[in-house]
Amino acid sequence: MRHHHISRRRLLGAGLAGAGAAAVGPRLLTHAGLPLGDVERTTAIAVNAPPIITRAEWGADESIGNKSREYSPLVKAIVHHTAITETDPAAQVRGIQRSHVLTNGWFDIGYNFLVDREGRIYEGRWARNYLPGEAHSGEDLTGNLVVGAHAESHNPGSVGIAILGNYSNAATSVTDESLASVAQIIAWKFGPRSIDPYGSTPYTTTAGTSETFPNICGHRDVVSTDCPGDALEPRLPALRDMVAAELQRGLVGLRILGGDGSLWTYGTVPSFGRTADIGDVRRNVHAGVPVRSAVGTPTGLGAWVADVNGSVYTFGDAPFAGSMGGQRLNKPIVGIVGTPSGAGYWLVASDGGMFTFGDAKFYGSTGAIRLNKPIVGMAPTPSGAGYWLVASDGGIFCFGDARFFGSTGAIRLVQPIVAMAAAPDGAGYWLVAADGGLFTFGSARFLGSAVGRVGFTAPATSMAATPTGLGYWILDATGAVHGFGDAPVFGGGVTAGSRPALSLVPIIRP
Repeated sequence: MRHHHISRRRLLGAGLAGAGAAAVGPRLLTHAGLPLGDVERTTAIAVNAPPIITRAEWGADESIGNKSREYSPLVKAIVHHTAITETDPAAQVRGIQRSHVLTNGWFDIGYNFLVDREGRIYEGRWARNYLPGEAHSGEDLTGNLVVGAHAESHNPGSVGIAILGNYSNAATSVTDESLASVAQIIAWKFGPRSIDPYGSTPYTTTAGTSETFPNICGHRDVVSTDCPGDALEPRLPALRDMVAAELQRGLVGLRILGGDGSLWTYGTVPSFGRTADIGDVRRNVHAGVPVRSAVGTPTGLGAWVADVNGSVYTFGDAPFAGSMGGQRLNKPIVGIVGTPSGAGYWLVASDGGMFTFGDAKFYGSTGAIRLNKPIVGMAPTPSGAGYWLVASDGGIFCFGDARFFGSTGAIRLVQPIVAMAAAPDGAGYWLVAADGGLFTFGSARFLGSAVGRVGFTAPATSMAATPTGLGYWILDATGAVHGFGDAPVFGGGVTAGSRPALSLVPIIRP
């Protein structure tokens, strides 16, 4: 069995992830027309603590150093490298502790947290005794951060995070895993405090001077030093993007699958216009084999793409659970749909043949039925215990707990049906035709169609519903996205080489 799996490391930091609605460049605007970099966060966001290797687990020597501590409200994050090459990360952390205490004469290890190349996070400076199961936050009981010793005159209120290794040489690779973990730490600290990851706010040093510098910065930005190295310092803009992405929740954007396998991303997360998203418009999934459909993961941080041969490509946090690549198919694949858990997916062929992977269950197919018209799409029920198939004449086929609410199978259509979307309550669905015509059944509400709409370029190729069920988007072949009801217009469009646009994937982050 052949499949294609693109790793997360290759995707993150790969480059351009989105473009302006009408052009080829990476400039991205919000639906209000403001550059996303100008958007500031003002709402407190609770972010779960990432997994942390505690001092006991990495083997801190608690017999050295003085546990007298000071605490201060957290306002900044300062990124470092340790400038040490060591194959055993825990041994390196233990060595840093001994050096900082026994050689430098400090109370303890200077950093608040340390991160290795694989993204494992190590607790740094001791803050207090924790209850069993409590996150080792580095804070006192009032939420103030223990003051470290990582940036002279800039320690109070700054969380010092060091990536293990030497990044002085600009050619040294900074792993995406390590950068992602640094972003998790910062989001965990910044979110509840409403600190803007793109901001530059005044800071009073221990010398009494006021300095203004980025809320997320490198050691060299506040002290005369090489740290965090010529390889890590240029990654700070991407790091800020990643922190901003961690702080986003709910409906934050859309991804559009181009006919060349590219993923074009639009939305409220600034990284969508920069380097930290999962797709790269410059890279085809597999040249020569047409892609057909895409679907997002439940976290909003990944996507699966299927080609007509049934090969499955994974992006971001989408797991690979198998494919039909390399196997003989009676008819080409026309759709891929993920399960609610994100641990599996269905593939559907134009004859209605169903292929299940991961935790996706088989509830039936039309593979053995003579169809009047080919299957063009499918939609799962909210429970994941059923699905609908739709044919190009609008015929609906129900399996599992999917209920029948009507179809256009007996109606003479001006243009064929090209896609469907299920209502979030599972009690209805929408069908969209190639001319942008919209048909509603059950609880699905009619909120407008793309027929005759200014800016709509036929044919329509896909549609998706908003999480509320009070809106939907219709995608046309140029990649233009047409919103109805409460569907925000984040942007849209793909370049000529990526046309036709094939699939529309809402990005919803829980």
